[in-house]
Amino acid sequence: MRECVWLDIDEASAKIREGAPVDEDADYELDVWAGIIPLRLMAGVPIDGAKLKVGIAVPLYASSYKRG
Repeated sequence: MRECVWLDIDEASAKIREGAPVDEDADYELDVWAGIIPLRLMAGVPIDGAKLKVGIAVPLYASSYKRG
């Protein structure tokens, strides 16, 4: 069973960086967690388009797609 979430996004921003967090010295005295949560982008199983003609197979370039 596949579950999907669809969102309309009008505006977005992101902070992209590498390495450990760099905080103000005073922040290290606080009793709060600081760290990173690593994320990965993975290719899933191809899903046929809703209006795809019957009998059209998934091409090899799509079914064997791998990142990195």
